[in-house]
Amino acid sequence: IMLYNEGFLQSFGLKLSESFEKRRIWISLRYLYGKALFESLKLLSKPSQVNYMSLLDICNIPDRKFVVFFSTDKGLLTTLNCKRKRVGGKALFIC
Repeated sequence: IMLYNEGFLQSFGLKLSESFEKRRIWISLRYLYGKALFESLKLLSKPSQVNYMSLLDICNIPDRKFVVFFSTDKGLLTTLNCKRKRVGGKALFIC
């Protein structure tokens, strides 16, 4: 839902079925000038290498150029939301 609210997804949904194995999630990516917005997706943390960022580190990220998604104690937040709530967290990925 967060990716949809940030404008990276056109639409998404869940196709329910009687069988658990046949349930599907479908996602439609948003395109801008013929390119998917997720072409520049980069993972920042892996299970073997976790990348934590403090509020000071997050404040140095330009808001208009990148959108970074963080896992915080207040839930999943973007760069702008972390600055508003004044929290740091685990950097998940950047778009």
